[in-house]
Amino acid sequence: MDVNLAAVILAAGESRRFDGIKQLADIGGISLINRVIAQYQQANISDVWVVLGASADVIAVQLPDDVRIIKTAQWQQGMGASLAYAITTLAKANYTHVFIGLGDLVALNSDDINAYIKRSEQYPQHIIATEYSHGAGVPAIFPQADFADLMALQGDKGAKSLLQQNSHRVKLLECDNARVDIDTQQQWQHWLQQS
Repeated sequence: MDVNLAAVILAAGESRRFDGIKQLADIGGISLINRVIAQYQQANISDVWVVLGASADVIAVQLPDDVRIIKTAQWQQGMGASLAYAITTLAKANYTHVFIGLGDLVALNSDDINAYIKRSEQYPQHIIATEYSHGAGVPAIFPQADFADLMALQGDKGAKSLLQQNSHRVKLLECDNARVDIDTQQQWQHWLQQS
């Protein structure tokens, strides 16, 4: 089975705990969101979609021209609502799989992303998800068979509920870099000092 995969990077939140527009936080002259986008593009994912909500217009003008932007007014309802809107938007395209990522996973790199893609190519009918101590989570790759369930998500319940419901179809991947996210200025400064 040929895998025609799109990446969807969720970056719609207002990052209240960060005290600023987290997506535009600077790493040596590049914004956090553009760093994340670059890793997906270096993994040779030709279609990268970025979901924006809070501060959408401010962020959108700073994104690369070849990125597809989804602006959702439903971002205030939570991650599930934003993800459902995004999948509904791209479901008209001919994708067999969607790679769901987060806009604040600062350490995730193209090698990590390629590992998910390789596993998806090995198990194209399965969901490929990240292994955490509390169970499966994103980043995750969902096949087309799950698009309808993704489009039905509501509120702040993201893909995690679907991963639990479909645990028999989930292949887990260990990825230490997926565990590094940025929520506060303190975490950001700590990461800058460590990297």
